[in-house]
Amino acid sequence: MEVSLKQITHADVATIAGIELSTREEDFAGGSMGAIAERLRARPASQDCFPFLIMAERKIAGFLMLRKGHALPGWAVPNAVSLHNFRICGNMQGRGCGKTTVILAAHWIAARWLQASKLMLSVNVENFAAKEFYLRCGFQDTGETYKGRLGVEDIMSCRISDLLRQST
Repeated sequence: MEVSLKQITHADVATIAGIELSTREEDFAGGSMGAIAERLRARPASQDCFPFLIMAERKIAGFLMLRKGHALPGWAVPNAVSLHNFRICGNMQGRGCGKTTVILAAHWIAARWLQASKLMLSVNVENFAAKEFYLRCGFQDTGETYKGRLGVEDIMSCRISDLLRQST
């Protein structure tokens, strides 16, 4: 399956439809696309936020946001890029689209920010499927936690170079 990332503008985020998730999955992924767009518009450092559509089979298959610099959350280390709001449509899950997307994101980061050494994320402790997915991708639990929107989240990290060594 051919998967690609398509960077979109901040204004486009609010217009995205067709990413089908269960209500619980949507909550874990940061809420509705409309809520994500509102938070993005309210950010003073939005120039350091990069929203992407995930395309597979010429259709929208998901969404993710990369953040760097001033837009990094407090739990991220300097010279990291953080991954947010990652979601893959239900009908595309389990087909390799998610792992390919993570690797493509690492390639995108490496091509633009040579100083970025890690890709970091937070995952709700109750989101077992997502945590297992990230572990399979090569992320490691840092042992640190964060109080997120829905409760405690584990902080995970992976070296960009490790992701780049994986095939897409």
